[in-house]
Amino acid sequence: LTVVAHLNPAGAPVLSMYREQSSTVPAGRARIVVRHAAAATAIAVELDQRPLVAAVEPGTQAFRDVAPGTYAVSVTSQSRAGGEPLLAPQDLPLNEGSGMVLYLIGSEKNSTLSWLAQPVRAIRAHATVPTRVATGDSGLRAEHPAGRLPVTTLAFSVVVALVLLARRRSTR
Repeated sequence: LTVVAHLNPAGAPVLSMYREQSSTVPAGRARIVVRHAAAATAIAVELDQRPLVAAVEPGTQAFRDVAPGTYAVSVTSQSRAGGEPLLAPQDLPLNEGSGMVLYLIGSEKNSTLSWLAQPVRAIRAHATVPTRVATGDSGLRAEHPAGRLPVTTLAFSVVVALVLLARRRSTR
């Protein structure tokens, strides 16, 4: 649970409790959680000018799983005719398997509304199953230039040969 102290639409202080979204994010998706912690009436949230959440009441939350990508997130008022925008759209990047918790904070009456974003990296997500695995070439089997032995190997061989030759002469 997350507890947030904020003002209600009338301007009185309140505490709101939000339950964390611990369910698994499906493969190929990202999660967005919207929490209304502002002195404002019910809101609607849009991604790229398409409805995400129709109505989020003060002190409540809503969440959706969406395709990964960067979205323009905007918020409109449910109480104003025509759903007048309360905030200019802001870019929101969402990666597969990750999430973003957005808190609407501030005051609608004083025109101080804004988003407070909390990225969530691991929501026990399943990643998209890979279609191939690139193994590459790590260079461990790299051959030496022109197929020659390295100098250290050659030098060691010469030393061993000289020692064996010297031993053979001394035993005669």
